[in-house]
Amino acid sequence: MKLRILATIAAALLLTAGAAACAPSPTTAAIEVRLNDSVAAVELSRSLPSTMSFDNRMGTAQVARLAAPLNTRGADSAPSYRAGDVAYWAAEQSIVIFLHDGSGVPTSGLVLIGHTSGDLSRIGDCTRQCTLSPTSRGDETVQS
Repeated sequence: MKLRILATIAAALLLTAGAAACAPSPTTAAIEVRLNDSVAAVELSRSLPSTMSFDNRMGTAQVARLAAPLNTRGADSAPSYRAGDVAYWAAEQSIVIFLHDGSGVPTSGLVLIGHTSGDLSRIGDCTRQCTLSPTSRGDETVQS
């Protein structure tokens, strides 16, 4: 009988430990972005610094939904992106920070608005309380 009780307690402890290991923990990071002179970047800069919640998109990018859309007037869609590029995705009303180089962009298009040279591994781990801050605006045009 004692053995059966001990086995039950051990099983319960293992289940609890396993659930705790799988539970996501809030991760924070300060993400500094050098914004370009696009209309969308200027609009975004007015709301920064801002704390955002990001979703990791299969290790390729971090995506955070904005409360209000940005104006993309006169902006060209980016055909590709580099690690660290920051884009606005109008169809999802979201900011996208790319963690790797690539060319698979949505048909609805991405507008490049800046670049971050921060530690991309820290950005890739950040899901909650990620503070997005501009380092400057207009000093350089970000191109892919």
